[in-house]
Amino acid sequence: MKSVIFVFAVLLSAGLLLAGCVATPPNASPTPTVYPTASPTAVACTADAKLCSDGSYVGRVPPSCEFAQCPSASPAPGFPEKVKNPLNLSQIEINATGEEYYLRVLSPTSFELTASLFASTPCAETVAYWNSGFEEIRIYFEHTQPTGIYCPQVLKLRTYRTTADYSSVVLLRPFKKVQVYNFGQVVWEKNFEGMFCGGIAAFQCPYAFDCKLDGDYPDAGGKCVFNASVYSGPRPA
Repeated sequence: MKSVIFVFAVLLSAGLLLAGCVATPPNASPTPTVYPTASPTAVACTADAKLCSDGSYVGRVPPSCEFAQCPSASPAPGFPEKVKNPLNLSQIEINATGEEYYLRVLSPTSFELTASLFASTPCAETVAYWNSGFEEIRIYFEHTQPTGIYCPQVLKLRTYRTTADYSSVVLLRPFKKVQVYNFGQVVWEKNFEGMFCGGIAAFQCPYAFDCKLDGDYPDAGGKCVFNASVYSGPRPA
């Protein structure tokens, strides 16, 4: 019995001695615990959509949640809303007394526009261009400030004259009016329907409009009336 107690005591002492050898010293720093790296949190964008010019829709793209770019598509033939067709512009008066606009038909597919409108002075360059909508020819006036120098912008009335020839698009849809834009906003609109025609000056009507005279006497005047039969087939959308 004594021998068993002795052996047990020896084993116990050896176990305590071994534990003391592998124990962490009092002044030693504990080994840091390494945890697995968490994956980045997914970005959730709002589910709204943006309508593109071609009729398609695009959504937002993470992580910035900006709208994706619309598919690039050139305008359909004869429907060039984004095409700037430059116009020759002449300034005929610098002290106009009010906003005034006058349209004179030169031929079935061209007209002369005289416009007294506000322009940015004294440093800006005023230019004009035209494009087409579904039923209108649009005339745009733009005023570009010079780059690299400071120039105060003062709005003053100026009178300009230009001629627009839209024969390149006239066969594709019935244009029924002219719209004038200045500083990006419509400032004047003229409908072809009801315009004066005939008379001593023999004023013409735009393409697809007939001059309905008031009588059959010499130099009779009348009004322009749209003739839908000029166009056969569907109009491009």
